[in-house]
Amino acid sequence: KQWYQRRVRALSSNLEDMMEKSNLMTDKLDSLKQEYYSMITKNDEATMRYTNVIADLTWKKETAMSNHQKWESLWTHIQNTAARNVLLLGRVKMATENIYIQIYKQRGLPPKEAESVDDQLKKIKTYIKDLTDIIVESSKQEKGSEKVFERLLARAR
Repeated sequence: KQWYQRRVRALSSNLEDMMEKSNLMTDKLDSLKQEYYSMITKNDEATMRYTNVIADLTWKKETAMSNHQKWESLWTHIQNTAARNVLLLGRVKMATENIYIQIYKQRGLPPKEAESVDDQLKKIKTYIKDLTDIIVESSKQEKGSEKVFERLLARAR
């Protein structure tokens, strides 16, 4: 009987120790679970923050690329316009020189070579004014001769 009582006390003591250890382990496990969930929450918040940073940087990059394309397109347009205007200016200079040469040929003179485009344009303008004056004077004379002819016809009738 004593043996049973000692055995029961020993087992009871063991049971209490195990229950105490179990409670301590349960508390420790709860504490670790709480720490784990806290870490996951912090990790999720950090992930969300970094995702927002990445989204913001991506938007800034796309905006910068869009601006780059806009300015590059504008620069290409400017270059194309400049090239077109240079070609047009070259055509105008060639046409001016051709007209200038034709004027001198018309007068039976050899054209002067080293004149600037401005000087050539001044000579062309003078030539056109001279021709216009000749045409105006000629039409005045024509009208005068028509009047004379009409008077002669009126007398003859």
